[in-house]
Amino acid sequence: LRNPSQENTESGPPSKRRRAALACKLRLLQCDGLRPTCSMCQGLGFDCRYQQPASYPNVIIGKEYLSSIEERLKVVESRLLSLGTLTPPASAGPESSHRPDDVGNSNGTDDSIDGMGAVSFAPEEDCAFFGPSSNIALLRDISHAVARISHTGTPWVPSPAARRPEAVEDVSQPIAVTSPPSSLRYSFSDPYNSNAGMTDDEKINIYALPPDSLARELIRRYFSNTGQLFPYIHEDTFIMKYNQMQRDDFRGVRRMWLGLLNVVFAMATSVSLSPDGQVAGAAKRTAESDIYYRRASGLCSEQIALGKGMSLDAVQYLLLMGQYLQGTQKSVQTWVTHGLAIKVAMQLGLHSSQAAKGCPPLEQEIWKRTWFACVTLDRTLSMTFGRPPIIPESHVKLSLPVPYDSPSAGPGVNNLEEMSLAFFNSTITLYRVMSSIIDLLYDHNLGCGITVSAVETVARVFKLENELLTWQPITEAEAPTLVTPRNEESGSIPSSWWPAYELRLRIVITLRYNNLQILLHRPVIASLLTRSEDDEINPGKVPIIRQIGSSSVQICNRSAKEIISIVFALVHSKGPARGLLGAWWFTLYYTFNAALVIVAGVLISIQENEDLSATIMNYNQHAGHSLRDAIGALYGLDSDQRTIVRCREYLEQLVQVL
Repeated sequence: LRNPSQENTESGPPSKRRRAALACKLRLLQCDGLRPTCSMCQGLGFDCRYQQPASYPNVIIGKEYLSSIEERLKVVESRLLSLGTLTPPASAGPESSHRPDDVGNSNGTDDSIDGMGAVSFAPEEDCAFFGPSSNIALLRDISHAVARISHTGTPWVPSPAARRPEAVEDVSQPIAVTSPPSSLRYSFSDPYNSNAGMTDDEKINIYALPPDSLARELIRRYFSNTGQLFPYIHEDTFIMKYNQMQRDDFRGVRRMWLGLLNVVFAMATSVSLSPDGQVAGAAKRTAESDIYYRRASGLCSEQIALGKGMSLDAVQYLLLMGQYLQGTQKSVQTWVTHGLAIKVAMQLGLHSSQAAKGCPPLEQEIWKRTWFACVTLDRTLSMTFGRPPIIPESHVKLSLPVPYDSPSAGPGVNNLEEMSLAFFNSTITLYRVMSSIIDLLYDHNLGCGITVSAVETVARVFKLENELLTWQPITEAEAPTLVTPRNEESGSIPSSWWPAYELRLRIVITLRYNNLQILLHRPVIASLLTRSEDDEINPGKVPIIRQIGSSSVQICNRSAKEIISIVFALVHSKGPARGLLGAWWFTLYYTFNAALVIVAGVLISIQENEDLSATIMNYNQHAGHSLRDAIGALYGLDSDQRTIVRCREYLEQLVQVL
């Protein structure tokens, strides 16, 4: 018998298995394996290619394939040459280098509209949609009214670059755009390219944190300001996690929570006073807060984009990021970030009472407060941007938040917590009325041009006025000049601060209430402003609107004057009293909106002459004083904040036109 091994040796090496071309293999055709082109591919005109193993020693490439590569390369080279004539060459050296924590260019993501949608200087075709309830829609009505009264063919448009020539570079350059803002091409990568033009030592490290003493000071500032007005982040739990992170030397800390920590730092830096009670310059605050914002975005943007590890921290991160962006020149990112927060919240079930049933009571309450923060901020952006709310009122079924069950909290802490919660619940119930106003008087901000009869408009205004009157707010504040005492106790809030904390809540809720009064009666103001156009379209509508027009103008005037007087008194006060207003961008929005309503009243009185009652004419006599106070308030609010400067110059030019 032969040995099998000897038999294999004698028979020689096994024959090589013939490999089929890819085109033949896909079509189940019999391939002869000829190279570089098999007979089947040659006959049928297919592109003949073979799949080569990684270790194949000799790769045979057809001349036709090489020729096609050369042709494609020539096309690419020609296109690169044409691009080279349009764009400057990139600078060589370390400035053009990139690394993983590089981030994008701030100028590239700034658009011509601020995060509150207060004002736009871009051409209308370059803007996103800003519907009926937005300031920009009111500005359009005012511009057309000015053009009609002055008998000019085109709407009046301000020119900020014409004023303060020394500030042209700082103020006017980003205003006009010749192409749609780059932020419309929203990316989840960090929207800044902070490393361009910087040395390696100046580049942002997304894992860096401020010194522990500064970090704790910023956390304290956040929870004594923004965290008090929007109490959806639990202070004790947050500080406990921070202490744990310090003890563990950052081991095991989640990127999402680290991103949330940086947004807390950014928010505290942007809105808070310095420890000595003086307001830091806008440029310094913006630069410092921007560093924290870029770190947070660099830590979490990829995770958010991929939808990985979505948790309560992710919702709170996106909510707070959206709040921070309201104070920037990034209206598109503000809207998109807020929408993401709501989507993640619904994904987790924060809107449902069933989803959190198995959680501890404290966690259930945090979930509920975070959901109501989504709702209140959704109402705010719906109003300021003039867009339909993302969360319908019919989807808000949870009961109002209740106090945390925290046995370790002392009586003073409980007192402050109760005031903060009462304020938060007052805001929730007040914004329910706002939702009804947007639904009934602004047609959900759909902007479809659906007209409602004058009788129905008047009936809805009266109905909503009754709803607003039945809402029981915290006692409204008069124009205060109280100076908040300094914090003498480390890590706690002295009882002497409590009246000031309560006063801040009263002031902010007063501003919100008066702003909502203006929003309620603005459709009547808009109808009076556009009366000449309505006369031709619907002659029966104007007389009824004009009958109640005097009352609506008076109500708007009263609310606008109260907003302006409160802001004017506080911004011209000495010391920490300025901090009673909260975030500067909300103060700007309320003040600018109030001033625009007063301007609208002046235009109505000019347009109507003697047709309306003498009350409106008397109103016109006091309008100049209120407008001067509004401009003075914006000067005192911040003299070098770009968005504030835009709105202030807009008002100054508008007053000159009047």
